[in-house]
Amino acid sequence: MRYQKDKLIEIVGINNYTDDKNILESYASSVNGSEIEPMGIVYPKTIDEIVDIVKLANQKNIKLFPISRGKNWGYGCAQGTQKNQLILELSKMNKILNVDQELCYMTLQPGVSQQQAYEYLEALPENKLQLDVTGAGTESSIVGNVLEKGFGHTDYGLKYERIINITSVLPDGEIIHTGFKAYENANAKNTYRYGIGPCIEGLFVQSNLGIVVEMTLELMPKPEKFCAVIGTVKNEDALVNLIIALRKLSLNGIINSMVHVFNKARIIGSQKNTNVGAWSFSASVSGHKTITKAKKHIVRKELKKEVKGIKLWFITDFIMKWLEIFNMYVKALSTIETLKCLVDLQKGIPSNLPLKTLVNNDEIKLSDIKPHDFPEHFRWISAVCRADQKSIPKLIKTLTAIFNQFNYEFRITFTLINSRNLIAIANINYPKNEISIKQANEFYKHCVKELMKTGFYPYRSGSNMYESITGVEYSYSNLLRKIKQTIDPNDIIAPKKYNI
Repeated sequence: MRYQKDKLIEIVGINNYTDDKNILESYASSVNGSEIEPMGIVYPKTIDEIVDIVKLANQKNIKLFPISRGKNWGYGCAQGTQKNQLILELSKMNKILNVDQELCYMTLQPGVSQQQAYEYLEALPENKLQLDVTGAGTESSIVGNVLEKGFGHTDYGLKYERIINITSVLPDGEIIHTGFKAYENANAKNTYRYGIGPCIEGLFVQSNLGIVVEMTLELMPKPEKFCAVIGTVKNEDALVNLIIALRKLSLNGIINSMVHVFNKARIIGSQKNTNVGAWSFSASVSGHKTITKAKKHIVRKELKKEVKGIKLWFITDFIMKWLEIFNMYVKALSTIETLKCLVDLQKGIPSNLPLKTLVNNDEIKLSDIKPHDFPEHFRWISAVCRADQKSIPKLIKTLTAIFNQFNYEFRITFTLINSRNLIAIANINYPKNEISIKQANEFYKHCVKELMKTGFYPYRSGSNMYESITGVEYSYSNLLRKIKQTIDPNDIIAPKKYNI
């Protein structure tokens, strides 16, 4: 062990390796209450250092668990898949390598945070590009979220579809590029993702087949006219009609952004608020001012026709500005902070409000928050569902029965991830004690099992959660196993991640 530590320090420098007990405890813990202790943490700064670490890991049978910034809240945080792994944190690889304002793309490293990328784009002379961001906070990694098939709020919200190319270090230390970046002097290497032959960038998404060190992503041009759409309906039974109406608007290209539909408990918990109905949604119809005006008219007309009693608000930059002035000088608005957060996220502006709501403690520095800072544990339960009239009630029925069985408050968001599918994300909160953690584990395992039995599989998973995913056909898992055994015969990178 001493030799391994000395060699790692020789590679990265004494300030970029630690096995300090207190730091290891922070990396070992997850917000769901589980503990998986690592052997140490190493912070490489260059691709060459990663190559040297990978080669050492093969020589000494060190198991590596790569993370971007360790802010994978609810899916394992910075936690590895097994005890005694070396956590390979890439937060010091935080360079934005290239931005093309004409063709709208960015090449960046995994340590780049949402806030860093946002500020970089805002500082550009023309200032005409925007990100897609999530509610994971200002300090979470963009690349890390993409690699877990994360999604946000804008027209570019399904981030996986925005990957142009990836640079990855393979388990034997070889460096590989995807798409046309693998071809010498390719003119379209940063604009055309497909290259020639198989598209292999997917092998490095939700996998343990390499360490992604660079990524080129499409960026969204800032729309000429920004307009958020927010709606609410009091009737609990209106959900299906609401989602079907929103789906049709998406299929017809009227709404191009991600659409998030929340139940009341998910937005405000037990707070009293007469403006928030049983179900609410947020989206945007931004674009050219003439088109935006026409889209507003169609959205209002179709939703009023299809969803009885729906209330709608169209929030432009002008309206948001005056709401903030009214809140400051005339009368305090109880929902102004939540409304501004929704609008900011739809404009690609990172926000810490979702984290602030979970932490509920103004003394905790959100930019450096750790799992133990959260006052309670929590878990996400996700499921992918067809956006049709049979699937939605079936999923709701399955989930509500399980939540009632285990006596948890039912909090859920449905995201219209594209024009045909929903991703449902429910969550539970529970106290930090052994009995509550045990019950939450039982609930989670039962919930995932019942959801998969009815055909609803999760869209992502995390440490201490992969083993719950079953039902994959043998030929599929066997192909991945063969690839893993071929390129990582010593099984050094994140063993068992996504059951590979």
